[in-house]
Amino acid sequence: MKNTKKALLALVLVAVLIIAACGSSDSGGTSGGSSSGGTSSSQTGGSGTSGSSGGTQSGGGSQPAQPATNFPEKPIELIVPFDAGGSMDALGRIMASKISEFLPNNQTLVVVNQPGGGGTVGLTSLVNSKPDGYTLALTPTSPYITETFFGQVQYKHTDFQPIIKLFQTPMYMTVKKEAPWDGFADWFEYAKNNPGKLKVGTIGPSSEGGLAIQDLMLKHNLNINLIPYNGGGPAMTALLGGDIDGAIVTGPSGKSAEDQIKRIFIVAPERSPSMPDVPTMNEHPDVDSGHVHFSGILAPKGVPDDIVKILHDAFRATVDDPEVAQKITEMGVDIVIGDTAEYQRISDETAKSEEALLKQLGLIN
Repeated sequence: MKNTKKALLALVLVAVLIIAACGSSDSGGTSGGSSSGGTSSSQTGGSGTSGSSGGTQSGGGSQPAQPATNFPEKPIELIVPFDAGGSMDALGRIMASKISEFLPNNQTLVVVNQPGGGGTVGLTSLVNSKPDGYTLALTPTSPYITETFFGQVQYKHTDFQPIIKLFQTPMYMTVKKEAPWDGFADWFEYAKNNPGKLKVGTIGPSSEGGLAIQDLMLKHNLNINLIPYNGGGPAMTALLGGDIDGAIVTGPSGKSAEDQIKRIFIVAPERSPSMPDVPTMNEHPDVDSGHVHFSGILAPKGVPDDIVKILHDAFRATVDDPEVAQKITEMGVDIVIGDTAEYQRISDETAKSEEALLKQLGLIN
């Protein structure tokens, strides 16, 4: 009996321990569940907060990228470093009439003529301007590159930021309709047989046209009087007024002028698609000369990359516009686009070749 009581007591104790253990387990599970749930809730809340923050960041990343700049917020100035009335001036104004459609905020482009020094006055103004994209220049090769080798300007071509190369502008020997020459061969023979008599207007001795004729003079011992003008407009005025015998200028200059002139050759290595009937001077069997005349948009060095891209894209869209392209082609100008990197590359290559030619001509040491 005594043993039986002891056995029952042991069983009761075991049962109590089991129940206590289960209760503890249940309580612990509840507590653990509550703790876990609380922790989970807190973590979820924290995660939720973090997730909300992360969601905000993620959401911000998934939204369309906002432009880093609201450029342009005011009109942009385009310096044309030659007198009004010439081809550079006309090209600038054609683009200015359309580009607001392609610029953010529909801002405008204002053409400002700053002639002098064969284009170097305008580019000096540009290089000294703030590099914020609001001052640009449309320029040919000469004031941008060639003039830098004479020690008369305070800039180098590397002081500018190329935006976009736009045009290859053929330079033509243009004479009055009554002139006795109908092609390069006639003109060449006259120049050889009449030293010192020909007076030819250029947009500067270091312009592509001026260099081409000087190269020709050097190679064939010619004596031609080269007279510089501040742009194609003044050169054409001098030609029509009888002050000179010819002018090396770009394409058409208005109907009234077109009725009074003829183009007898082009100084580029190849014929122009815009005027394919005008021969090059190096088609003559004894002549190997010719220079490419390209032009584009420059800014001062230091313009931010995002602004460079905005400007590049706006000018590209402008010259791609059919109406604008037609007007430019009718001027006898070839649209030959080079992006920012290409413009930089061709500028560097041209600087090397121009320096070599100037040394060959004895114009620099």
